[in-house]
Amino acid sequence: MAVFGLGQKAAKNQSEADHKRLCDINEDCSRDIARLQELADVFKAFPGWEAFRQKYLVEIRLPKLNAAAAKALAADDKVRNQLAGQIAEAEFLAQALPIIEEKVRRLTLRQKSVQEKMMLQDSHKTGSE
Repeated sequence: MAVFGLGQKAAKNQSEADHKRLCDINEDCSRDIARLQELADVFKAFPGWEAFRQKYLVEIRLPKLNAAAAKALAADDKVRNQLAGQIAEAEFLAQALPIIEEKVRRLTLRQKSVQEKMMLQDSHKTGSE
C-alpha cells in the first residue's frame, strides 16, 4: 500500500509540474504576442516602413553589419558579441509586417492549444476530487 501512495504522490507532483510548465508557456506566448503586436502597430503607423525596411535595413545596414562581423571573427568575444547583438536587432527590425502578423497568428494558436491543455487538466482535477 505504501508504494501505491508514493506512486500517487509522484503522479500528483508530475501533474503539478506539467501544469506549471503550461502556465509558463502561456505567459511566454502572451508576452511574445504583445511585443510583436506592439511592433506591428508601430510599423502600421509608419506609412513608409516597407520602403525604409527594404532600402536601409535589408540593403544597407545588414550587409554592413555582416561584413563587420566577418572581419571581427578573429577579434575578441566582446566585439563579436556586440556585433551579433546588432545583427540580431537589425534582422528583427528587417522583418516584414506579414511575417510579424504570421508569428502572432502562430503564437496565438500555440497559446490556445496550451490553454486547452490547462483547461483539460483542470477538468480532470475537479473530476477526480
